[in-house]
Amino acid sequence: MRYGINKGEIVWIDIYHSKALRILHNPKYAGAFCYGRIKTHSLPNGKKKYSKVPAEKCIVLLKNANKGYISWDDYENNLKILHDNSKRYGHGKRNAPAREGPALLQGIVICGICGKRMTVRYHLRHGKLIPDYVCQREGIEYGKSPCQVIHAKVIEAEVSKLVVESVNPLSLEITIGINNELKKRYEQIDKLHQTQVERARYQADLARRRYIQVDPENRLVADSLEAEWNEKLRELNKTQDDYETYRKNNHDVPKAEEIKKIMQLVDNFPAIWNNPKTPDIEKKRIVRLIIEDVTLIKKEQVTMHIRFRGGATRTIITPRPKLMCEVRKTSQEVVEMIDHLLNSHRDTEVAEIMNTMGYKSGTNLKFTKTIILVIRRCYNLKSRKQRLLEQGLITLNEISNITGIAQFKLKMWARNGDLESYIYDERNERLFRKPEKHVIDKIQAAIKNGKKHIIKQIISDQNNGV
Repeated sequence: MRYGINKGEIVWIDIYHSKALRILHNPKYAGAFCYGRIKTHSLPNGKKKYSKVPAEKCIVLLKNANKGYISWDDYENNLKILHDNSKRYGHGKRNAPAREGPALLQGIVICGICGKRMTVRYHLRHGKLIPDYVCQREGIEYGKSPCQVIHAKVIEAEVSKLVVESVNPLSLEITIGINNELKKRYEQIDKLHQTQVERARYQADLARRRYIQVDPENRLVADSLEAEWNEKLRELNKTQDDYETYRKNNHDVPKAEEIKKIMQLVDNFPAIWNNPKTPDIEKKRIVRLIIEDVTLIKKEQVTMHIRFRGGATRTIITPRPKLMCEVRKTSQEVVEMIDHLLNSHRDTEVAEIMNTMGYKSGTNLKFTKTIILVIRRCYNLKSRKQRLLEQGLITLNEISNITGIAQFKLKMWARNGDLESYIYDERNERLFRKPEKHVIDKIQAAIKNGKKHIIKQIISDQNNGV
């Protein structure tokens, strides 16, 4: 502790980001002693500004003065990595101009929970950069979880719609009309400023002449007139500074030709804005001309508080962006359709029918037997075989045991259509209708009497309802 009642004591606290950076930048960490690291600058307003000087530019630098935690080479390598990271990830981006990335609101998004500025995080999807707005100040500083993470797609869609609505001929005409009116008022104020400057100049000149004409022997009067002259000069300088500041902030009214070009541009603005070839950096510049900042709060819904450049505000509430598992989730309509088709078709047939009807999977792909299989398992849909078994059908092995007929003959009769069967998978495996008791008796009697040649006819008669 450097001050207070505990001055000189060592107090252990949890590490945080800024403290770790100070340690890594301190030459003491590498066992060096340096003097003159802090440079003081005096500002015109009387305040002082402090800045750190690189170790190699300090007044005194003694390497290996103490036993360091790391070597001097490691220390310099760490500084190089920190410097490169600072450039790569945008050190000091708060007031930086718009960059090339697709995040439309980069740099002007504020977290509505903690009030800190949100940053942009990109991830790749199908080879395309997708932005998210992340409030990670606490996460960087103290290793905590991000305050909130909001997918940019829904947010930027609303902002784009708002920008297109804002830039239209009617609103622009109103803006130009207001600008013309303000110009007239500016001219009136300009005359008042000029009058104040002239008055202050006259007062300063009058004080100068009084001082010059005073008798030098009269010291008290001379000192008083000199002080008055200095005061008038200060008032003149202040009045002139105020006038110069006003002139810098004054906006010129656009000319008739400029207004015509602007109106033509506005008519084509929606097409220009929605054109995929329009650079992202130009869109961001347009947004920054219109919008001051956007405050986001994500709860059950996402609330957007938009503050315009002119001071107006607007609140927009949008549904929360869906999670990726929700985006890729198969719709209930598709699941119900697949469930219905499985009553009479195999997985491959169901996939072909769904593609013919124009349906797509949750990942926007055409259906295949594998996708149908995955959907069946995810939603606990019964397979074609399970449905047939529940209807009383039996397997090849079961019907062979019941009738005493070899399986190869039953397969052949099924393929020729002499035996009723149902294919339930892609290997053309079948299930069979269980023969009635009197049919089984006829088959067994034919086998017993050596009349196996009539068995096929008996089964065919059953299929035909005889």
